[in-house]
Amino acid sequence: MEKRQIEQVLAKEESLGIKKKFKQIQEQTLDIPKHELWLIYEFCEFNALKTQLVIEHTKKVRIKKLLKDMVSFPKSAWQHIESILSNFKNELEQLEKAEKEEEAKREEELKKKIQEQIEQKTIEPGIITKVPDHFILDIADYLDCYSLFKFSFACKKFRQLITTKNKQIFKKFCVALYKEVPSLPLQTAFNSIQDIMNEHPYNYSPELRLRVNQDVRKVAWNCYNSDKPVHLLYKTSAKFYQKFNNYYTMFMEAPRIHFGGYYICKERYTKIGEKDLHHTITPLIEITYYRYFRFLPDGRMFFLLSNKKLKKDAIIKSLSQDYYLAEQYEMNQLNNNGNMLANLQDKQQNYGEFVLKEDYVYVRFNSSTTVFQYDMKIASSSYGAHNLLIVANYSMLEIPLNHNYSLYKAKPEDSSKVFRYKPLEELRIDLTDPQFQIYKKMSL
Repeated sequence: MEKRQIEQVLAKEESLGIKKKFKQIQEQTLDIPKHELWLIYEFCEFNALKTQLVIEHTKKVRIKKLLKDMVSFPKSAWQHIESILSNFKNELEQLEKAEKEEEAKREEELKKKIQEQIEQKTIEPGIITKVPDHFILDIADYLDCYSLFKFSFACKKFRQLITTKNKQIFKKFCVALYKEVPSLPLQTAFNSIQDIMNEHPYNYSPELRLRVNQDVRKVAWNCYNSDKPVHLLYKTSAKFYQKFNNYYTMFMEAPRIHFGGYYICKERYTKIGEKDLHHTITPLIEITYYRYFRFLPDGRMFFLLSNKKLKKDAIIKSLSQDYYLAEQYEMNQLNNNGNMLANLQDKQQNYGEFVLKEDYVYVRFNSSTTVFQYDMKIASSSYGAHNLLIVANYSMLEIPLNHNYSLYKAKPEDSSKVFRYKPLEELRIDLTDPQFQIYKKMSL
């Protein structure tokens, strides 16, 4: 317990220390913009001493070229930084040694302080510890998943009883989550492709229009030649679940999607701007935007793209089922008026489809006749969380050309695109359909 507390405090101090040191560097170098200074700080491995040496021994004109190299030619930037640091190797080693000694002293003081706090605390066992185990297990058996997790965190005894003595409590949750094959919605999200092609039939080949009119979903999922429905092509085999020893382990480790909130991904990239007419400096522009995904148990998904982080009210409005139903009603009204296509091209739908296979979720949504494809691996930031979606592949399918364009492919060891799950009570309550009730109770 003591070791874990020390590690948590040190990790927090280290995170704060990086930001604190960056502020100190920023105060000393006011002539360099914040985002450019952070780029140098990042290249110097968040080492304040190295960053200061690089800035002090690089001319102002050379700094602008160095920043440009960091974006376009990182190898050249590394060579310049290493050449400066090698000249001050002895000085840098002495400063780093002094810094490590200070950190060691601070850690020793922290250990003593935590030990004193532990010795001062004398916790008496509560009345609840005297309740027989079988009574506690009977209560736990009536709880849904959401309440059971809260119950297990009430005290150490409850957690041990639920996770070690009676692992069968989780059987009903595993059966509901993993026994049935998740299906896709009856009404496909790709009807707009069919409407566009039928409105302008001479722009597309007869064979393509025939395929789209027969089964637009299979065309969008790029599996038209298969006889099986799309959701059966992505079916998880029973062998995948045999590796889990018991129902508790299966519930905690078998990958799944959460429906009681949304997933958010913050994406950024740096691009080189245009030179001013009166200056020779090339500016660096950092672009930041946010992607939002929300999944529903029937195979639908809602998405949103924003250039800023949205507030809670805007997220609820844009990702709720009411917004989806209102959009469907509006599109049906356009159909009745006979001028659907002209309005549909101006209207950006915000829904698509998804399927699960083993530890991957496959997402598809379209804009006009282009289908965007996300293949994401389900991961966890802590045991049993399943709160991360790591993008393995992102591409787009041009249906008229029948060609896939790769937009992003993750490296085997890392991915810069990660969607993080954020629970939201209003979205959990939004699961009003009777068939969603079991998932509503299991959404964290």
